[in-house]
Order: sequence, then structure tokens, then C-alpha cells
Amino acid sequence: MPAVAGTVSVSQVAGTSRVLRNTYALLSMTLLFSAAIAAASVAFQLPAPGLLLTLGGYFGLLFAVYKSRTAAGPCPQSSR
Repeated sequence: MPAVAGTVSVSQVAGTSRVLRNTYALLSMTLLFSAAIAAASVAFQLPAPGLLLTLGGYFGLLFAVYKSRTAAGPCPQSSR
């Protein structure tokens, strides 16, 4: 038995499209940044950063995001 979809307003479709567009924009920026860093690493023949530096960066960023979770600067709030 086919499922019947309810009516969807134009604003809901526009909101969904905006979220998808922003998601793909963030994904592409992440991929471009990673490719640029990898290309620079190969061009300058840099060694791998090592386990301790990687873990330090990871936990440092985790701590920074946790401490700034209520700040208005890093993450803009929606106007709902």
C-alpha cells in the first residue's frame, strides 16, 4: 500500500533546500581545506605530525569547543 504524503508548504521546502545547500557547502570547504593541507605537506615534504601532537590537537579543539559552546561568536544562532 503506497504511503500518502501530507502537504508541504513552500517555506518548508525552501528551509530544507537551504539546510542541504549549507551542509554541502561545509562539506566541500572541509574537503578543499584537507586537500590544500595535503598538497602543502607533500610540496614541503613535511613528516607526519605524530600521535601525541594529533591527540593534543584533538583534545585541545574538543576543550575549546566545549568552553565556547555558549558564546555567540563561533556559532551563529538561528532567528526563530
